[in-house]
Amino acid sequence: MLNKNRQTIIGRIVAFDTVLPEDVSFVNSKLATFAYDIDGKVYNSENTIQVPMTYDIGHRLEIAYDLDNPTKIYKKHLFVL
Repeated sequence: MLNKNRQTIIGRIVAFDTVLPEDVSFVNSKLATFAYDIDGKVYNSENTIQVPMTYDIGHRLEIAYDLDNPTKIYKKHLFVL
């Protein structure tokens, strides 16, 4: 169950940064910026979310966005504790 102010959507990675140099794969993190279409308007996320190091630009992933602020995204969780 998602927060009532969030909606899921398929986003596409358009940019990313790594915490450490890219050639350091062990203990590194990739932070991605996403683009996604909501009712015909394309949004770019204002924040980044962590994705696996194997993901690259163009990779698609189900994410959640804030209905009140559509440029704010969240990682979609598969389960709730």
